[in-house]
This record gives sequence, C-alpha cells and structure tokens, in this order.
Amino acid sequence: MLKILKAIVYIASFLVNISTRFLKVKKNRVVFISYFMNTPEGNFKAIADELEKSDYEIIFLLKKYNKTNLNKISSFFSMIKQAFYFNTAKVIILDGNSVVMKAIVRKRNTFVIQIWHASGALKKFGNDASQRLYGIRSCDYAFVSSKKVTGIYSRALSIPEDRILPIGSPRTDSLFCEEKVNLYKSNIHEKYSIHKN
Repeated sequence: MLKILKAIVYIASFLVNISTRFLKVKKNRVVFISYFMNTPEGNFKAIADELEKSDYEIIFLLKKYNKTNLNKISSFFSMIKQAFYFNTAKVIILDGNSVVMKAIVRKRNTFVIQIWHASGALKKFGNDASQRLYGIRSCDYAFVSSKKVTGIYSRALSIPEDRILPIGSPRTDSLFCEEKVNLYKSNIHEKYSIHKN
C-alpha cells in the first residue's frame, strides 16, 4: 500500500511541477512545510515571528500525518499544494523529509533550508536510519545545535558539511533573553509555590 501511495504522490507531484514551471518565483515568499504539526510551533513559530517584522509573505503548509484513510487523502492534496509552492517560493523551510522535493526538479533560484525537528543527534535519523520509504536530498542548508553534530547531519541529510550551519535551534533563542528567562522563572515559582531562593 505504501509503495502505491508513494508512486501516486510522485506522479501527481511531477505533473503539478511540470504545469507550474512557468510561474515566477516570488522573492519575498517563504513557505514552511511540516508533517509534524497542524499549527506553527517551536522552530517554525520562532522563525516566522521574526520574518513577520519584515516584508515577507509567509505561507504555512502544515499537516500532521497519521495513518487514517481520511488523513492520507488530505495529505495527498497538501502535497499537491507543496509542489505548486516549490515553484513559486524563494525559500522553503522544512522540519523533516519531503517526498515532494524528492519527486520534483527544483528551480535554481529557490532555496531549501532544513530545520530538523530534533535538537542534537541522539539516534540514527535521515538517510542513516534503516528502511526509509524514500531518501533525503536537495536541501541547500541545515541549521543545527552545535559544531559537534555537523558531520552527522551532513551524512544524514545529504548536505555538504560547509552548508550545515551550527547556529542553534531558533526555538531556544528565548533562553538567551534575560527578561524572558526571568519571566519563566517567575511563572514557575508562582505556579508551583516554590520559594524564590
């Protein structure tokens, strides 16, 4: 069943890709694609909140995947939309794999950034994991938590190591803001009746 579904997605994505190749890339369009969430959260929310301060068109294509038949049908149509946006967005931001990206030939002036959903490298993932339905390829850059994991991510995501950027996880940026950390502490003290000292 999975192989049939994969073939259908490949064919549909290819056809949408061919029919939208003539469309222009919008230089201010940034598209977020995820199979792990239905609303922006974590890294996606942190990045989008910053982008909203400038003149970017932000589009979210978020569809949490599950194995129900209704979800599979809905996910199929979501992938068709993804194929369209791969041809019209300047930047695509992923937090996992993309069967659509595997199925199409991406335009040269579109950049794909991988913000992997995990922090660090605590287990095998990506192309290092066994029995993948389809491999990971075609991302231009990846953001990672530390220089120590750049080689692991390079191999797992098939991205040259000099394009693995150890700039940290956007969702943890708030931990470097003293004002926010003090607010978090205050909320915890209040919620759990913990003495401030």
